[in-house]
Amino acid sequence: MTAIDLSRYISRVDNSEPLKVYGRIVEITGLTIKATGLDVCIGEACKIFSDHADPVDAEVVGFKEGKVVLMATGEISGIRHGSRVLSMGKNISVKV
Repeated sequence: MTAIDLSRYISRVDNSEPLKVYGRIVEITGLTIKATGLDVCIGEACKIFSDHADPVDAEVVGFKEGKVVLMATGEISGIRHGSRVLSMGKNISVKV
């Protein structure tokens, strides 16, 4: 029986990026940002992507009417209805 060399395929799998699921901003009122399409929990860190600026860090602070409520931790200018949101899969923490 001949051994099959799978190292080439294993290397490709190891070096591939996992599928990223983005949500979308659906409402902005003052400093409160609402998004849909995310599977997150309270305290989870997210990044909000705008068309013309660096991503903005945000934290999940609640849920309302089927939407995720976020509070940005940085400048929100450039964020608009439809901007993409990515869960970072971890909670925000601050060292003291």
